[in-house]
Amino acid sequence: MNLKTPRTRKARKTPERTSGAEVTIGSLVTIVALKTGELQEFKVVSTAKSGVRLGEVSSWAPLGKALLGCRVGKSVYVEAPSGTVRYQILKIMEEE
Repeated sequence: MNLKTPRTRKARKTPERTSGAEVTIGSLVTIVALKTGELQEFKVVSTAKSGVRLGEVSSWAPLGKALLGCRVGKSVYVEAPSGTVRYQILKIMEEE
């Protein structure tokens, strides 16, 4: 997966079960916007990391805050300029 370019595509809304993983700093996360079906993949990074790149979301950003501690299958709500967006976590992979 190339983290320098964001990846979006239409998704099946079926969560991929992992071994009880929770989203933490360093997790690679795949989510789907439930209203549009748009799939997003990114890495959650700490706020101490300067110059957040494409394909990363800060743990202090609204989406990062909403996802921290959540497991696969969980839905979260995030306030965006266009209104509230509901996402579901499809996959969590921990950094190796």
